Amino acid sequence: MSQRTLTSIFLLVFTMSAWMGGSSAQNVGSNEKHPIQVIDSYPQFQLHGRPFFAHSAAFFYNRIPRDEWGDTLVKLKEMGINTIDLYIAWNWHEPGEGKLDFDGATNPRRDVRTLLGMIDEMGFAIIARPGPVILNEWRNGGYPDWLLSRPEFEMNEAARRDGHYPPLSGLGASNSEEASRRWLANETHLSYTRKWFDEVMKNLLIERQATRGGPLIAIQLDDDQAINRANYNGPRFWSYMNRLADYLREAGAEVPLYINPTDMRVSAAGTPHRIGAMGQWYFNFGSDAALRWEDSSTLQFFTETLKTQPGFPPMIIEYQAGWYGTGDDTYAKTADPTNTLLSSRLMIGHGLRGLNYFPVQDTIYPAGYEVPWANHYYSWESALNLSLEERPRASALHRNGRLIDGLGTELGAAHKAADLGLVYPISSFEQTKLTREDVMRISNTQMQIQQFCRLNQMTVEYLDLEYQPLDHLKRHKAILLPVFDNDLSQTAVKKLIEYVNAGGILICTPAAPQVAEFRDHTRVFVVPDFWRNVPLEPAKTGREEVISAIQESSVEFVSRLARLGITRRIKARVSRLGETRLPASSVGATIEPEFEATQLVYGKSGFLSLVNFDQKNSLSLSLNVSDPADSTRRIELSALQLRPRDAMMLPLRLPVSDAVIIEYATAELVRRQYANGKVSLRFYAPDPAEVVISLPHAPQGAVTVDGTPGTFKYDDQAKRLTVSIATGATKPSDKALETDRRKGEHDIEIIYEKNIPQIDVKTDRLIIGYENDIAVAVSNPTAQPLRGSLKLTVRRGLKREMLSQDIEIKPSSSQTAVFKYTLSEKAVEFDLAPLAAELVIADRKYRSPEMIAELRKRFEWVLYPKATWPVRADTAQAIQPPLVYPSDDAATEAKFNLLLANNSAKPITLTRVSTLVTSFPLRLGPDEEYLGQYTYNFSPGTKSVINPFSVTISDGEKTEVARVNFIALRKGEAVAFTYDIDRDGFEDVVIENDFLRLIISPDAGGRSFALINKITGKNIFTSVGGLRDRFALLDPSDPTRNPRRKRGMYGTFNRPYSIEIVQGMGDRAVVRLAYDAPDVWPGSARIEREIVLKAREEFFTVDYRVIPQGKFDGQAFVASGSIAVGDPSDSSRRFETADGVADFAAGKTIKLDVKSGYLFAPLADKTTFALIWRPAEVAEATIEMKEFSSLLNLKFTPFTAGSAFSSRLLFYFGSATPERLRSEMEGMRGR
Repeated sequence: MSQRTLTSIFLLVFTMSAWMGGSSAQNVGSNEKHPIQVIDSYPQFQLHGRPFFAHSAAFFYNRIPRDEWGDTLVKLKEMGINTIDLYIAWNWHEPGEGKLDFDGATNPRRDVRTLLGMIDEMGFAIIARPGPVILNEWRNGGYPDWLLSRPEFEMNEAARRDGHYPPLSGLGASNSEEASRRWLANETHLSYTRKWFDEVMKNLLIERQATRGGPLIAIQLDDDQAINRANYNGPRFWSYMNRLADYLREAGAEVPLYINPTDMRVSAAGTPHRIGAMGQWYFNFGSDAALRWEDSSTLQFFTETLKTQPGFPPMIIEYQAGWYGTGDDTYAKTADPTNTLLSSRLMIGHGLRGLNYFPVQDTIYPAGYEVPWANHYYSWESALNLSLEERPRASALHRNGRLIDGLGTELGAAHKAADLGLVYPISSFEQTKLTREDVMRISNTQMQIQQFCRLNQMTVEYLDLEYQPLDHLKRHKAILLPVFDNDLSQTAVKKLIEYVNAGGILICTPAAPQVAEFRDHTRVFVVPDFWRNVPLEPAKTGREEVISAIQESSVEFVSRLARLGITRRIKARVSRLGETRLPASSVGATIEPEFEATQLVYGKSGFLSLVNFDQKNSLSLSLNVSDPADSTRRIELSALQLRPRDAMMLPLRLPVSDAVIIEYATAELVRRQYANGKVSLRFYAPDPAEVVISLPHAPQGAVTVDGTPGTFKYDDQAKRLTVSIATGATKPSDKALETDRRKGEHDIEIIYEKNIPQIDVKTDRLIIGYENDIAVAVSNPTAQPLRGSLKLTVRRGLKREMLSQDIEIKPSSSQTAVFKYTLSEKAVEFDLAPLAAELVIADRKYRSPEMIAELRKRFEWVLYPKATWPVRADTAQAIQPPLVYPSDDAATEAKFNLLLANNSAKPITLTRVSTLVTSFPLRLGPDEEYLGQYTYNFSPGTKSVINPFSVTISDGEKTEVARVNFIALRKGEAVAFTYDIDRDGFEDVVIENDFLRLIISPDAGGRSFALINKITGKNIFTSVGGLRDRFALLDPSDPTRNPRRKRGMYGTFNRPYSIEIVQGMGDRAVVRLAYDAPDVWPGSARIEREIVLKAREEFFTVDYRVIPQGKFDGQAFVASGSIAVGDPSDSSRRFETADGVADFAAGKTIKLDVKSGYLFAPLADKTTFALIWRPAEVAEATIEMKEFSSLLNLKFTPFTAGSAFSSRLLFYFGSATPERLRSEMEGMRGR
C-alpha cells in the first residue's frame, strides 16, 4: 500500500474523530472555550460561548503613535470591527540580540503589552502573527538584522541593509519544498525562532488565549507560506510548518495555528497537521479600477477552497479592494470605492466567516523600517487616513460593520445553502506529477463550471474528496464532478462510490471517470461541457455575448437537473430598471451576469445575499426563494430594487423575540430589539421596501417609520404585519437615533404590548478607574406585585459582564435599582459600553432598550492651539506635545489655552501647578468646562530654542500632566532643534525661519518629508522624501538591487545618519548630517551634508561632500527628491526649464539642460519652488513625472579616483516669480 493511501485513510479517520461533529457541537480543541467549534459539521468561530463573524482590522501599531492607539481602536470599533489582527515583528521587539522590549522602554511604540491589554479591555478578539517572518512591507520582513548578518543566511549585505526580506521568503512563493528544506537546514534560524516564540508566548500571549478565557483566537505561522496554486507544498514544507507549530505549542499555544496563503493549491492540506489556512485577496487592477462580475469567479473560488477545511472556518486574513502606494509616488493607485462592498458581500454570501481589512487605516513608518518598494506614508487609500478621517471606502466598511454588529452572531453561525456539491478534485491527483499548466487547467475549468452554475442561479459548494469526510458529501442531494485525464486517488474513488451507494446523485462532466462501479449506475449521470464558453477575465467578453453563448445550454442543463429532482433555492427574475424587453432566462430564472444571489442558513433562519455589479443600472428583482424553516415551501419577494454597485443582505425568518419573527424584508436589517413591549427595527433601505413580520396578535399601539405614522397592514388570519418603508427625508424618532442613524437607514417601531413592566437603564456614562453607579428604573403598571431577578448586562465588544439583584415592586409603582460596576484603569477613553437590563419573573422576561454608555476619565483636558504637520495635501499628523511659537516678534512670551472638563456626576476640585505659577483651585460641577489661558515668558536673550513647559492637573485622586514645548523663534532669526515630530521614537531635525520649516528624519536616510512654506502652509516635499541620497551604479551581482529585475527606490533611504546642530539660533541655522555607507558598489563611501537656512531667506542650501573608499570607475552620487507637482488635490501642474514650459504628464520623463543650473515649478498659490545647482557639478538632470508627484534627480559628475566630491544645491520655496529667480539665482548660489 502506498504512503499516499495510508495518509488518506489516516486523514479520513482523523477528520471524523477529531474535528467533525454530528448534529451537536464538537470543539476542535480540548475544552468548550476553544475558539473553533464544529456545529452540524460546519466549523465556526466562537468567543465567550457565542458564535461570531470575525470582522477584523490589521492594526499596524508600530506605524501608529503610541498615544493614538486608543483613539484608533475606538474608531475601528465604531465602524463595526470586532477583531484585531496584530503582526508582532521580531526585529521591532528585539532590535539587538537579547534586548527584548515589549513594554516601550526603548520606543513607546514597542509597548505591545499595554496594547494587548487595551484590546482585551475593549472586548475585541485577537489574531496574532509573530513570524518569525512577517513581510508586510516591513524592513527585512521583521527578521532581525543582527541575525540575518550571519553567514548561515547567505544574504547579500546591500540587500539586508536595504531591508529586503530573507532570501528564502522569496523562494517560498515559487518553490515551497526547497525553501523549507533550507530553512530546516539552518539550525541558527530554528534555535533563535524557538527562543523568540517562547518569549512571545511567555510575555504576551499564553494567558490571553481564548482557551483560558482571553481574546486570542488564532496564531499565524510565518507569513505568505504556500502561496500560488502552482506551488507544490509537499512533505518538506509540512515538516517545516510542523516544526514552527511545535515550537509554539511547546511554548504554550493552545489556540488554532494557521498559515496565510494566497491561492493555495489545496487549502485543506493542513488538516492532518492541525494547521489551518486563512486566505488573502487583493484587488487585481488590470485595465480597470472597478471590480467586474467576472472577478466573482476568483472571489468565490478563494472562499470555496477555504471552506473545504473540515475543522477550520473560512476567513480571508488579508483583504483589500486596492493596493498600497509605491516607494516612488505619493498616492496608492485609485480603485473604485464600491469594490469593497461588492467583493466583501460576495464572499460573505458564499459562506465566509471572517474578513480582515488589511488595513482600515493608512499609517507612517517609524524611521528606518521601510523597504525600497513601499512609501514612507504606508497608504492604501484605505477607509481612514492618518488622522482617522473617513475616505470613500469607509462607507462599505460601515455597511458591513453595522450588519455584523447587529447580526454577527447569526452570520457567524450561518452557512451557504447550496443546490449542488461541486468537487474540486485537485487534491485527489498525484501532486508531484502536476505541472503548472495542469494546475491552471484544472482550476480554470473549476471556475468556469462554477461560473456557469452561477449564471444559471445554481448555487454550488466545493468538496475536497481527500480531506472532507463522507458526511460532507451527504449534505448534497447531487454532486457535480469535473473529470480530467488525471487519475483520482483510491480515497476519492472510494468516497464517491460510498456517496452514490448511500443514495447520492453523481453528475460527471464532460465524461464519467473510468470507475467500474459507475458503469450503468442508475445514480451516475454525464452532462456535456456546457461551461466552455464562460469567460473568467474581466471585460474580455460583453454581457450580451455571454448571455447569448450560454442561453441554450443553460436551459438544457437546468432542465436535466430538474428531472433529477434538483431545484434551485433561489430563482430571480431580473431586469434593468426601465428595460422593456424580456430578459434572457434559464427555466424560470434570469441569466444576468451582473447579478448574484446566494442564501445563508442557520437553524430555521437565514439571509438572502444580493449583489449588483452593474455600474449604471439599478436592477428590478422578483425573487422566489426556499424557506429556511421548511425547504418544501417558498418565499416570494417582489418589486425589489437593487441599486448600481450595491449589495444587500436580506433577513429570512429572523427572530426578534420568542414571539416576533421577521418573515422577510426587501431591506437590509442592521438592528433589532424587543424591549418594553416595543419592537424596534433598523433597516438599510435606499429605495422603497417592505417588511413582513409574524406577530401572534395585532399591535396594541402605533406603528411608526422614522418617527412618523407608518403605512402598514395586519392580517389577523395569517398573524402577519406588513410595513412599508418609503424613501425620502427621514425623521429620527429620538435624540439617540439622530446621531446614530446613517444615510439610507430607516427605523420601524411597533408598540406591540401595553401595560407591561417598563425597564430603562438611566446611566449613559461610566468613569474609568472608579466604581460606577448604574441606575435601572423599573415601572410596574400592573395590579400585581412584581418579584424577580433584575439582571444588568454590560457589553464590552464581544465580552459580556452580568450583574444581578433581586427586586420587588408594588403594584402601580416604580423603583430604581442601582448596580455597582467598577471600570478598570485600563479601560480606553471614549470606548462605548452598551447596557441592557432584564427582569426575570417566573417564566416571563422583560427587557430594557439598550443604553450606550460612554467611557470617560473623571476629568479631561485639551490643549489649544493644536499643532500638526502636513504629510500630504489631504492629510496632516498631530504634533504631540504641541509646539507653541511666540506671540510677539521679540519672542518674550507665548500663550496657550487649557480646556478642563468634569465628566463625573459630582463636583470636583482641580489643582493646577506649572513651572511658573500655582493657580487657585478650580471647582467644576458635573459636565462643567473651564477654558484658561497660560502665558510663558522667555528668559531675555535665551539661547535655548526649545523650552518645555508643563501643567500638572489633579483632582486629589488622579494626576495628569499637560505638556507643551515653546520654540524661541525671534522674528528675523533662524533656529534648528531636534524633536520627535511624528512620534516614532526617533528624533527629527527641524530647521526654520519666518518663511520656511524643513523637517528631516536622520534615521530615515536623512530624508525630508516636509518643506513647508509657513505663509501658505503648503508642503512641497512628499512622503517619497526630499534630500534622498543614492549612487548611480548598483551592485550587478545583487538581483534585488538591479532595477531591471526588482522594483524599488534604492539608496540610503532607511539608513541612520548622524546629526550635529552647528548653529541652532541666530542669523542662520546650520545642521550637519553624515553616514558611512559600506555597500556603495564597488566599495564604500562617506556622505556628508551641511544644511544652511539663513534668517531672512526663502531658500536653504545643501553642501554635499562624498568621500569614496576604493576604485569607483564610473560611479557617481545622485541627489533625488520628490515634490508635490502632480498631486490630484492641487492644480499646480507646470515646470519652467531652460527649454521652456513643461506641463505635468504622468509617466513622462524630461531631461533638463544641466548647463542652465535650474528648475522652476510655479504653484497655484502664487509661490514658486526652485531647485538650483552649479552647472559644472552636475552631469545629468531629469524630472520623472509619476502618477501623483514628480521625482527630481541630479546625477553629479563621476568620482575622481582617490578624491572627495563636493557640490551645492539650493532649494527655494517662496513668493518670487520664476522671472525674478532667474535674475537673482547667481547671487543666491553664492550667498
